[in-house]
Amino acid sequence: MKCGILTYHQIPNFGAVLQAYALCCRIRTMGYECEIIDYQCENIIKRELTTIKFSNPLKNVAYHILIQPHQKKKIKECREFVQEFFSNRQYTRNDINEANKKYDLFVSGSDMIWNLDVNGNDTTFFLDFTEKPKRRISYGSSIGGKWPEYQLNNIRNCLERYNYISVREQDTCQIIKDIFDIPCETVCDPTMLLKTSDWDKLTTSVNDNPYVLVYFPYKDILAAAEKYAEIHHKKLIISGTTYPWRAKHYQSMYSPQEWMSYIKYADAVFTDSYHGLLFSLYFNRPVWTNNKNNRFSSLLKELKLEKCYIENDPEFRYKIDYEECNRAIERIRMKSLRYLQKALGEDEDAC
Repeated sequence: MKCGILTYHQIPNFGAVLQAYALCCRIRTMGYECEIIDYQCENIIKRELTTIKFSNPLKNVAYHILIQPHQKKKIKECREFVQEFFSNRQYTRNDINEANKKYDLFVSGSDMIWNLDVNGNDTTFFLDFTEKPKRRISYGSSIGGKWPEYQLNNIRNCLERYNYISVREQDTCQIIKDIFDIPCETVCDPTMLLKTSDWDKLTTSVNDNPYVLVYFPYKDILAAAEKYAEIHHKKLIISGTTYPWRAKHYQSMYSPQEWMSYIKYADAVFTDSYHGLLFSLYFNRPVWTNNKNNRFSSLLKELKLEKCYIENDPEFRYKIDYEECNRAIERIRMKSLRYLQKALGEDEDAC
């Protein structure tokens, strides 16, 4: 059987690229032909791949000379990382229905693909274009909050066509059960479907040791990392690209492999990124965050790691029990794999 995955895949975001890679990898190891449908969502292209334009001409010049080359390189490296999994044809909203000729089943993947603000109300990510008797599965789809009231009827119609639904956050699962009375399960982020040993193979050594890594340097996160680095006499490295006059401690990272490597060898990680947190846990790094959205709260509650919130450990004394944490991650992984196997292997006709 040939499986096509719909997810965010071509954007210069390490987490998005890695989750797409992981889901396709895992489904292939389960014996299915699988590829990522190279779907071009207009709003995602506008948000993530379109050149920024400022009203101030000096800012435009600075951006084009100093920032844009880095962004182009990151876009290229991210796309090349997962390119081998892409379909050999690109699709748009106008012709995505033709994918029915190629695939036996469809998976709407993880990331915030059901966040209508992000994708511009593009219900392609709900597999609304699929035809009978195609099987429809969601794996770890996320909405990032709540759906607006006026969209609920349309969303209900889309969800009722699925054979199996799973989401990444518990509160989203509860919304689907309570509002739509549709069966739903929670599963792990696709990156957790692969083991740390799988990710290790993609990393390389880093020559900047010892250092504290900051990914998503929001004010409070950066202040906490600076405090930690000062206490422990460590170098501070901030992942990202910025203007030269604000470039202290910044390190440009272009590929997912490089980004993972910097997390793996960090003495500690401070991040408001969901995948920054996940990979810190996979590589057993000391990690702190300040983000309390549903993705973070769901994960940290399930792993009993609430002390990773900076406000709960302002002096950074908490040490994660990684033996217990790794066992918990393995339990979550196995539960999610059982869901995926059940969903892919079901013999019933599609709805």
